[in-house]
Amino acid sequence: MKTKEMGNIGPPETCSLWVGNDYSTPFVYTSQAAIRSINYVHSQGEDIPHFHRRLRAGELLPMTNWSQFEQRLLSLQDALYYGLTGGLHDYAYWDPGVPFPDEYLSPNKTNLLAIASTKSIDYRDLIQAAASRIYSSGWDVATFTGELGQTIRMFVDLVRKIIGLVRGWPPGTPWGLWLEARYGWRTLNYDMNDVIRTIINIDDKRKRWRESCSTRERWDDVTTSVSYSSQFNDDVVNASSFVLSTRGTVAADIIPPKFQMNPFVTAWELTRFSFVIDWFLGMGQWLSAMSFLTLQSEHTAAGGFQLTCTKSVTHSGTPNPGYYIQGPTVRSIVSESRLTVRTPQSVSLFPQLRVKLDVAKVVDLCALLAQLAIRRR
Repeated sequence: MKTKEMGNIGPPETCSLWVGNDYSTPFVYTSQAAIRSINYVHSQGEDIPHFHRRLRAGELLPMTNWSQFEQRLLSLQDALYYGLTGGLHDYAYWDPGVPFPDEYLSPNKTNLLAIASTKSIDYRDLIQAAASRIYSSGWDVATFTGELGQTIRMFVDLVRKIIGLVRGWPPGTPWGLWLEARYGWRTLNYDMNDVIRTIINIDDKRKRWRESCSTRERWDDVTTSVSYSSQFNDDVVNASSFVLSTRGTVAADIIPPKFQMNPFVTAWELTRFSFVIDWFLGMGQWLSAMSFLTLQSEHTAAGGFQLTCTKSVTHSGTPNPGYYIQGPTVRSIVSESRLTVRTPQSVSLFPQLRVKLDVAKVVDLCALLAQLAIRRR
């Protein structure tokens, strides 16, 4: 295990701000303090002997445990509103010897790990999808041939709909047109792209493949606190924005088939409503991933996540009458923390259950149910 630490977050450079020369006129002074952006970096993992030499030689090295934590101060801004105080010449300064309260800074590594533990992070489906993508990089000739009759009927129906529109006939139900566009023409477009890509790369001798699949989630958390004292009324607005990215990666020394003829994959693709089952249980993806494993390729896989928190704290104080400051003071602090974790994994041997549906698939499901209801009448 290796640990490396690169500096600390220290206070800004010494900053003494003289308010001004004209003490009889109130004014607003805004300062942007000079911030030293220094990161904490902790990386750990298995040391691989002669890593760089073996990497330059083209060897496929295993993905190991690795993590990194970064924390930095993005900006610090003081807005001070001062005026004449009993004829005294006041000046304002920010003392760098006084540290920020911990609650003003973005979360540390322990807190980010605790936040990540509340999320259902699962790499298995993403890793399996990456392996499936490598195997399916060519053109699925068998499935394209099996769907050729349906493709011809799509073009015939398109001509009929165009003629019907000219004559004033309706082209069909909205949900029927939606499903045809999503699972007819869109799928045909993917097939054509596969054909073109296969022809362009027909002489490609590449053996090293690396694919990644990822998801992204974002949420916000805003809190406001108010406190009162004999001198000031303080308002603190704490706004945190979180972004969680999850990724599964597979790297392999493999030569996937450029013209794919897999009877199991084709049988599944030609099964009626198989795409609906794939929404909830990735059977098609699983068959391609298992075909990837049968090629007996040397491969390595890992799953990981990156959790980023950007925190903005605005602390404003309004003085009570009689206090020596004649106007409000505002301090704004913006900081950021980022935790990246990678964990070695293997390609799962089982189909992965999917519990999340995006908006497009929810619309697909509603359109499919509506279409089936019409056909039963």
